Amino acid sequence: MRFLLPLLCSLAVALAPLCGQQTVWVKDSSHFDRGVPETLNFEEENRTYFEDFDADGLPLIITTQRRNDQGVWEPWRRRELSYDDGLMTQLGIQFWNQATQGWENAVGRTFE
Repeated sequence: MRFLLPLLCSLAVALAPLCGQQTVWVKDSSHFDRGVPETLNFEEENRTYFEDFDADGLPLIITTQRRNDQGVWEPWRRRELSYDDGLMTQLGIQFWNQATQGWENAVGRTFE
């Protein structure tokens, strides 16, 4: 027991600098499957990309694509977010306009 206390103290001193470091883990994408009728199979329906992050690892731009009738991935929705001290302050949602081949604003919210 006498030897255990010095060992624990030295371990605490050695690990103290590591406690101050903060590692930010970010997710770069998500894929959502849908069941194929009358089978046990699944196929991807949506895929979402987290394109940009702030210094704290919070997403700033999130783009979602959907598979069209020909099986080709197309842009579908994009969300742009702003934060203040880790809390969301603004959210903008845009939808892809196939005719103009560009993003169009759909919803904009400000949070206080």
